Amino acid sequence: MIVAVVPVAFFTEEHVDMTVRFLNKLYDEVDRIGVWHNGGTLAGTGAEMLSGFKDLHIVDAEGWSFYAMWNDGARWANDIEADIMLVLNNDITWPPGSLRILADALASTPPNVAAASPDTGATELRPTAIQDVMLTPTSQGVLPWCFAIRPQFWQPIDERYHVWFGDDEFQNALSQAGHRAIRVGGVPVFHPIGGDTTMGHRPGVAALRLEDQALYASKWA
Repeated sequence: MIVAVVPVAFFTEEHVDMTVRFLNKLYDEVDRIGVWHNGGTLAGTGAEMLSGFKDLHIVDAEGWSFYAMWNDGARWANDIEADIMLVLNNDITWPPGSLRILADALASTPPNVAAASPDTGATELRPTAIQDVMLTPTSQGVLPWCFAIRPQFWQPIDERYHVWFGDDEFQNALSQAGHRAIRVGGVPVFHPIGGDTTMGHRPGVAALRLEDQALYASKWA
């Protein structure tokens, strides 16, 4: 069983519309979808929209840190005995079939391969070779906006991180645990240039990033 874990927040009507498009497309790629609703200035509108989708696992995650949502998603995936968990931003786009191919590629690998990321250099869906990648922040063996993982290999992330650097810690922890990661060649997933479509709407973003950076440095420098 392939499941998707998706943190969301709603600050504009476009965030709501974007999530509708995302979920409608995601149903064709996975067997179950979990959404962690983190609030936002249009939280009520977003909650009403989510309630209209069938078979969604919806968690009220208002006030949670980003990585608390990831950690809870991994617990859910393990509880329902999912084989592969996709951790996804709701602002990504992809050619039809890419996410399921990514998950199936991970499922086909030896059991010490924990995670898989799409091919950031691909522009169209033409699956090629599966390649080992280093689990380091600089190599981006795990892309924070789209990756697949065997849930039983999840490494809990420090929930004091707000939004940044927790994915770097996650890669370090996977590596320390002796796990491998792969990149699935020719399988693209696209993320908006500039990265995040919601964080710019939150107050005090620059200060939060500095806090995350200092926490990471205190643990991993």
